[in-house]
Amino acid sequence: MQKNHRLWAQARTVLLAAFGASVMLPFGVGSSLALGATAHRTMPSAAISCTAKPTSRYPVDDSSVGIRISTSARAHFTVKAHFRGGVREKKAVAGATGTGTATFRLGGATPGYRVAVDVSVALGDRHGSCTTWFRPRKKVKHRHPAAAWCTATASVYNAAYDWNNVYVHSNQPYKDATASADGYSWSYETNGSGYALIYLNGPPAGVEITVTVGGATCYTSD
Repeated sequence: MQKNHRLWAQARTVLLAAFGASVMLPFGVGSSLALGATAHRTMPSAAISCTAKPTSRYPVDDSSVGIRISTSARAHFTVKAHFRGGVREKKAVAGATGTGTATFRLGGATPGYRVAVDVSVALGDRHGSCTTWFRPRKKVKHRHPAAAWCTATASVYNAAYDWNNVYVHSNQPYKDATASADGYSWSYETNGSGYALIYLNGPPAGVEITVTVGGATCYTSD
């Protein structure tokens, strides 16, 4: 019995040295030793890559902006855009190349407000994250110039010499206004209000008079 006890004590000492003091072994003469052969340790999963970029850094306020994601192939991604009025969220799955796009409509966005964007990606038990931003801007409305126009009237002020007064009105100030009829022509510049008086000498009474002011054309007769 004492011999067996010494052998068991020696074996316990060797096992404690090999596996550490945390290993609890039964102690007693005639007992059997049962040890697990495998010890498991949980290792952290490696992170997956993630990059994000807006299709436009300064999109106009009534358009759309896309957030382009680059990550692992077939990874799931969630995009959260922090607008002034609240958070908008989009979810999708990256394609075979690891790319995908989440599109946000900017109707009602605040021009000039910096919208922070958070992206999280996941593939199995692997995860990753990235950020980006964009700033909506107000759409500039371009005013198209009004179409050129003119009106004209004429009167005879000296019938003996076929002299005419041609009164012109146009929406084009400081432009040359030209009156022409029966081979005769004369010009005068419109004033700041678009008016001009042209002395057209030569054409007989009753002929049609053509007046041009910039890109506008109008007709009259005396």
